[in-house]
Amino acid sequence: MFVIEKTKKRLDDPNPEMTPDQVMSYYSAQFPELTTATVHGPEMDAESVIYKFKTTVGTKG
Repeated sequence: MFVIEKTKKRLDDPNPEMTPDQVMSYYSAQFPELTTATVHGPEMDAESVIYKFKTTVGTKG
């Protein structure tokens, strides 16, 4: 599973053979904030592996 950290929006895995960076690129057409995001993870929970897309838009410093 993939999550946009800022909005907590969950995204489905479009293709299990894609890397997390490729998934981020895939979704960047729908979510333009992903064009400046970075991938963090994986994190594990009881049911899945989670990668977080953390955006850098609007941060200073």
